[in-house]
Amino acid sequence: MSAFHSFSWNSTITAETGVTTIFDFAVADSSTRPTPPVAFVEKLFLRHPSKFRACLQISELANFTFIPCLADGDLNGTISHDCGPGSLLIDYAMRYCTSNNYREDDNGTFATPGVVNQDIVKRFLSSHDYLWNPPPLSIAREMFGDHDGQRLIDECLFTNLPEAGTLATITRITAQNIVNQYRRLLSHYFPPNQKVDELFICGTSAQNLNIIDFIEAELPETVVTKPLDDIGIPGETSEAVCYAHLALETALSQATRDTASTSPLPIDANNARIRGTILRGQSWNDLSARILDFSEGKQLHVTNNIQFAGNLETAIDGLGLL
Repeated sequence: MSAFHSFSWNSTITAETGVTTIFDFAVADSSTRPTPPVAFVEKLFLRHPSKFRACLQISELANFTFIPCLADGDLNGTISHDCGPGSLLIDYAMRYCTSNNYREDDNGTFATPGVVNQDIVKRFLSSHDYLWNPPPLSIAREMFGDHDGQRLIDECLFTNLPEAGTLATITRITAQNIVNQYRRLLSHYFPPNQKVDELFICGTSAQNLNIIDFIEAELPETVVTKPLDDIGIPGETSEAVCYAHLALETALSQATRDTASTSPLPIDANNARIRGTILRGQSWNDLSARILDFSEGKQLHVTNNIQFAGNLETAIDGLGLL
């Protein structure tokens, strides 16, 4: 399973290992907005009968997914949006301030003793609108990690900030931008009185307490923040879990489509489609046979609703598949 790598890269994996490789995912559903593949899976696992939920992923970039409850139907739909740097600016500052001895500050230890220069935070965010004008992912590292990162380092050096203060200031920029974009996305896409009941947080920087504590302090007290681990998905590997699910759905659909009717299926609220490129490995025929046995020769449709009580890991164990 692979998310973004090129065809040639994946074909090399399949050729040298014999393992089936699935990549290049896209989701088509009845929504008028394109659905990012990861957001589609987050909706499956997090949609609640009565609670309006959101999921914040803080990896190299920060991303919000807003998931209306089942009671609201698809009136507003699931919204997912990249909203600027996650760990990229912090990682650049860590490499600079430690002479490349450390590459990240995921738990916030290095920045904790520092004092934030709020003037730098305000000036930087006033000149960067990451929500409406995000750079392509292909140049995000150069924009956030190198160009913007060095500009911030230079400004901190000019004001004689010590290394801990520099890291604290750049961490605050990341956290403040996340809060700003949370408010803007919620007000732009949903009614004025819309409230988030639960915010799940995941990603490689979800353990950075300088970010998490600031977010929790700035959000309304009614918003309950939780790690994605609470439902059994490890927060640091949430993207991998999402892409593994997309790969599974693609394999199930492809194997049963080979023997089912080739007539196109309508795309409606109950029939989303996941498109993925499959490079068939040595065991593909055996895998297809097992899938067809499971499906009893019928076309398998994409899962559009998952409900379980408590922990996801416990629910999976209860299926008796392992």
